[in-house]
Amino acid sequence: MLLIIYAFFVGIFGIMGSIFPLVVLGGELRAGNYSNLWKFIVGIIADILGVVFVGVMINFLSYHFSLVNNNKVLPVIYKRN
Repeated sequence: MLLIIYAFFVGIFGIMGSIFPLVVLGGELRAGNYSNLWKFIVGIIADILGVVFVGVMINFLSYHFSLVNNNKVLPVIYKRN
């Protein structure tokens, strides 16, 4: 469960960390330098996919926590051989 929460935060930090390079590339595009246009497009697509990932993680975590809160998670019984 903790790894799922870590993955959620890594997705958020990934989106936050990719904003500054996109701002820099946007400034270059505004100045008329279109040599890095493909990097800007790939960055926008990556941010969109990152937002989708974070949305899926939010839904998964809220569903999982509701299962735990409603006692619908069965304990796992380990057998020793």
